[in-house]
Amino acid sequence: MAAKAKGRARTLATSHKASRVLQSVLKHGTEAEAAAVRAELFPDLPALAKDPYACHLVVRLIEGAPKPELARLVVALRPHAPRLARHPFAAPALDALYGRLAGASPRAALLSDFYGPSVALARNAARAAGAAAASVTLAGVLASQSGPQGRQAVLQRLGAALTPILEKGLVSFAFVHRLLAEYLGCCGPQGVSDAALSIAGPALLRMIHTPDGAKAASRLLAATTAKERKACLKALKGRVCDVARDACGHIALLAALECVDDTALLGKAVLDEMMPQLGALARHRTARRLLLNLLAPRSPRYLPPDVLAALPPLVASRPEGEAEAEEGEEEEDEDDDDEHGVGAVPGAVAATSKKPSALRRAQLLQRLGPPLLAACAAAAPALLRHPHGCDVLFECARAGGEAGGPIVTALPAAAAAAEALRAAVVAAAAAAGGAEAEEGEGEAAAMAEPPHSSFHATRTLRRLALDSPAFASALWAGALAGKVRAGGVWGQGHGAKVLAACVAAGDERARAAAAAELKAAGLLTGGKSAAEWAAAFVNSEAHEAA
Repeated sequence: MAAKAKGRARTLATSHKASRVLQSVLKHGTEAEAAAVRAELFPDLPALAKDPYACHLVVRLIEGAPKPELARLVVALRPHAPRLARHPFAAPALDALYGRLAGASPRAALLSDFYGPSVALARNAARAAGAAAASVTLAGVLASQSGPQGRQAVLQRLGAALTPILEKGLVSFAFVHRLLAEYLGCCGPQGVSDAALSIAGPALLRMIHTPDGAKAASRLLAATTAKERKACLKALKGRVCDVARDACGHIALLAALECVDDTALLGKAVLDEMMPQLGALARHRTARRLLLNLLAPRSPRYLPPDVLAALPPLVASRPEGEAEAEEGEEEEDEDDDDEHGVGAVPGAVAATSKKPSALRRAQLLQRLGPPLLAACAAAAPALLRHPHGCDVLFECARAGGEAGGPIVTALPAAAAAAEALRAAVVAAAAAAGGAEAEEGEGEAAAMAEPPHSSFHATRTLRRLALDSPAFASALWAGALAGKVRAGGVWGQGHGAKVLAACVAAGDERARAAAAAELKAAGLLTGGKSAAEWAAAFVNSEAHEAA
């Protein structure tokens, strides 16, 4: 087949059946045969990428090209990138090349023509001087412009290139996500609004699976109107839990929970879908971040730096003490956009919300709090030992701070449920654990491990004890008392850290009883007191971390 196709590859590529033959040569032929086909097709790649049959062949060619040829492909397709990106047949080929490039510089070089002729002139000047071209980003291009008119021209050009892409719904590609995230980070409110008109809705689901796509979706949710936010939330119907478990998609949900003012809509569209699976979501690596961000907003302990960077900055459009109108009566201020056009104020961020963050969080916790407390109480033994679930358990059970924890602060009627959860945690700590711990695997082995030897269980118990003197005393009385003396399990290993926290934070009766057991166990050597023994485990840094 390769021999018969020699010299005719360009013609055969546009044939419905013959193009499949050439794909087979590229996939199953020898390297020499594949190289011959690539050499014939290379001069016409931009035109072939737009053909309904040859486009699949171009994608196969890019996916199978050796790494040394990728630079040639970039040079061949870069001048045509803005036109190929808005073509439904050619866009997958451009995305395939973007995906094969490793590193920020080659990918930025492929997309550099989206920013206008000034980038090409700088690239040519660097080539003439024999210097390597710098990595191109939109922020760098804007910074290199001499004045506001130059910056506005760059943004207008990028906006004009993105508009047909968004209007045609070609938002599934990683290179589009990169361009859109950069554009939304620098354009004015009007530019964000124009982009939202095409993306708000089902198209949003096709772009939140990449880091750049999730970042762009977060910026859209933060700066769009109530009507567009509602369309985005409706598109999530039936998929909230799946998106919450996605490594990138959960960032868009985090932004929605922080930006949407209509908490009744958020409850129906997001929280209600999560409630039947709260126990499983609390144990998931990324889904738990939705719960933790409500309980401890934007805590670096729970949200990694890349997630915090992807979330839009919170800007209140009203003074902090001014509350929003009644639930579900969010005004759709279509004329509130900035009077300037696209790019008038590069980097400006529109107001993300009319409702204070604390009020929105309280209203969401009033709806989510009781079922979350019940789910944590029912699964307390599993959550206590789980590497991800233990953090959710701690934030729900903590009694320190204001009015007994974040949920009770938002809903005082949940105080009894919070107390029941703390009792369930004490009962889980008192459980002996299985002797067959070493025989299990994964989460089953963690469940069989006794609480006193589990790193995650003892870490959570220590944090809860340091957070609340009442819990420290209850933990001592319900789980640790009588298990410190010689042969006891809480005076050694990880369990000693929990015991030290109870000594440091418990009431007078708990401290005296613990000191007696420590002395009987022979742990107070060298004339140390119980407080001095505990200080070796509990210091000021531990208090701050807890």
